[in-house]
Amino acid sequence: MDDHKLQYAIGDYCHGAIYWIKRGYLKLSCYRFDIEAEIMTEISMPPTADGPNFRHFGASYGHLYLVCVRDKKEKVFNVFELNQVTMKWSIKHWVHVNRLISSLPQVVAKRRNNTSPSAFSI
Repeated sequence: MDDHKLQYAIGDYCHGAIYWIKRGYLKLSCYRFDIEAEIMTEISMPPTADGPNFRHFGASYGHLYLVCVRDKKEKVFNVFELNQVTMKWSIKHWVHVNRLISSLPQVVAKRRNNTSPSAFSI
């Protein structure tokens, strides 16, 4: 796979494999390296997951997630989860940030007092 040369990318370990996202300006690519079998494969990305809309990639509690902007103006995010059997992404959550802020104003108040630039970042 000479056209998939390793370079700095965002990656995580999940279920015996290393997954990583290679980010281009207009395109995201996802790869999986099975540690035991020593096989690398490319995983198809959701149609709305492109370079400018990408925000986060990582594993949590044995699940692999991808977060992309759905609507910048309305601050809406799609949270995709990778099915470990079919290796297909599906929407797990749809997050409307403005609605979340209006329903939890105490979180926003705490954030304004927090000096850490990484708190609540997506």
